[in-house]
Amino acid sequence: IQALIDTFTIRGNIIAQDPIYSAGVSNGGNFSSIVAHALNFNAAAMYSAQGNPPALYLVTETPTVFCPAKYDPALGGGNWVAHMNFDTLQARGIPSAFYELDRSPAYPQRFARIPEIDLSLSNDLFNEFQSMGFTDNEHFFTVLDDSIQSLYMTNPDAFSVLNTLDIATVRHVLDQIKVMTADHSFFADYNERVLEFFSEHSTGPDFWQQEAIPQGYKYLVGSAPEGHVMVAGTNPNGGTPALFYSENDGLSWTPLYGINNPAPTFRDVIISGDGRIYIPDFAYGVFYSDDYGQNWTGIGEFTPDGCAAFGLHPSGVLFAGLASGIGYIHRSADNGSTWNAIPLPNYDSNYAVEHIHFNSQGHVFLGTINGIYRSTDVGLSWEQVNYGLNGVQVYSMTIDDQDHIYVLTTQPGLFDGYYRSMDNGSTWETLDWVQDINYALDIVGVDGRIYAINDQTIFITNDAGQTWSELTNGLNQDEAFYLGADLELTPSGYLYAAGKYLHRSSQTVSSPTMGMEPTRVPKQFSFKLFPAYPNPFNPTTTIRFDLQETSHPISLQIYDITGRIMETLIYEKIEPGQHEVQWDASASASGVYFVELVSDKNRSVQKLILLK
Repeated sequence: IQALIDTFTIRGNIIAQDPIYSAGVSNGGNFSSIVAHALNFNAAAMYSAQGNPPALYLVTETPTVFCPAKYDPALGGGNWVAHMNFDTLQARGIPSAFYELDRSPAYPQRFARIPEIDLSLSNDLFNEFQSMGFTDNEHFFTVLDDSIQSLYMTNPDAFSVLNTLDIATVRHVLDQIKVMTADHSFFADYNERVLEFFSEHSTGPDFWQQEAIPQGYKYLVGSAPEGHVMVAGTNPNGGTPALFYSENDGLSWTPLYGINNPAPTFRDVIISGDGRIYIPDFAYGVFYSDDYGQNWTGIGEFTPDGCAAFGLHPSGVLFAGLASGIGYIHRSADNGSTWNAIPLPNYDSNYAVEHIHFNSQGHVFLGTINGIYRSTDVGLSWEQVNYGLNGVQVYSMTIDDQDHIYVLTTQPGLFDGYYRSMDNGSTWETLDWVQDINYALDIVGVDGRIYAINDQTIFITNDAGQTWSELTNGLNQDEAFYLGADLELTPSGYLYAAGKYLHRSSQTVSSPTMGMEPTRVPKQFSFKLFPAYPNPFNPTTTIRFDLQETSHPISLQIYDITGRIMETLIYEKIEPGQHEVQWDASASASGVYFVELVSDKNRSVQKLILLK
């Protein structure tokens, strides 16, 4: 699917924001439904297809029309699965339709539908098929078109009327028999209804959906694998911190408390995969939690001063641009217990480091009032890399999934422009984006697309910034981002936009990625089975669990939806701590499975979805 997306996009066949539909027959029908979901199409149609896998219809937002044949010899009883998927969409409120084609009787005028056949010739064909015993007393065909074709090819002279037609017209006659017998690859009588269904859903689903958290001020977003998302901002009624956490990619949100300082000046939200959250505040320092926000450090406990920028390196090393550390980057290799101030060369201004980013090689990049600094040894040494930049005060900065670095710079009191480096920061080229997106507060690049947000709207480009279009489907005027703006691409592939409200893309905009998981901080373990990742998966997924104490035996087993044990992954004594194991489901069929962790005192179950 990803290859198809890339190919269509590169060739210019599709633009993600344009209305588009998919339709297919048989396996092509199943595939069309999956592609429509993956590409966020307006609607999908499936002929002679049941829809596969059924788990897709528990999550897709794509309106879908099912057109199975009632007596389909290929699907057999599979039409009930198509109807089950239709029922699933109906129950979820997703527009859908189900048209089951019944067989239909032949009549003398039937073949006159074909432009090359008039009423007289149609009547002759009808009589010939009847005389050869292909229809019963009620004029229903009892012989499939494939059998008629085989007989015709074996002995065409036996068909005195059919044999007078050219091959293309014979093919059309056999196609009409397909429809009348409700065969597997029929040419549907439902084309008009399908087109009407497409027309009804011409606008397609909105790109953005508003998340169920209250209006705030300057929301910021952080994310981690397995669906963890953290939002931090300011409550406009009283100016107190507004914190919300989701462990299921925004399906539900839990308010968090514990940061009580007035008038927060949050700069970022960083969340790891093992419960650690860091929220740098320009005035109060970094607020830290190691239990997904249940408990927090106080003012000045984690960093000695206010923090303008913060970064968690994949190795576990922390970086902070502290307000008191002008000319330095602060580094901690022990999760904030001690901080080392490392000087930055040629730093001659009175501003702290304001941007900290990492590329896929683990190199560290800083955006400062003196331009860009780079470290290739996890922050032990630094070099200035400004070759090609005009203004050097970095206003916004990002690194995309190709390790291309984008910056917006200013000069003292003046707007400068956008630059890109494609060689690890060694050289910079000017980008002509100023007239299109003005001041971008944040930029995200992924899968050949670039998203930018300023204080008024959100933009997208599919051609490296040559052309831009507004990406506002699902936003209204009251949901403008003039109170601050942040873009966040989660490991699951969703795009979040934050400001006055929080919005999430209704579909993923990139393939889910595992990323580089930070080194874990020792903690108190408990009995817990974490959600598998990836999930859905094909064919392997990683299952992690915590054990509080030694227990014999520990059982980790996979069950199918009927309760049958498919595989025993662990059945032995396990020491306390965090463990992980992979399940390779190459030999299993697509569907819903369950993983169960059992000790002598506890039991926990998680659902798995295998999509092949």
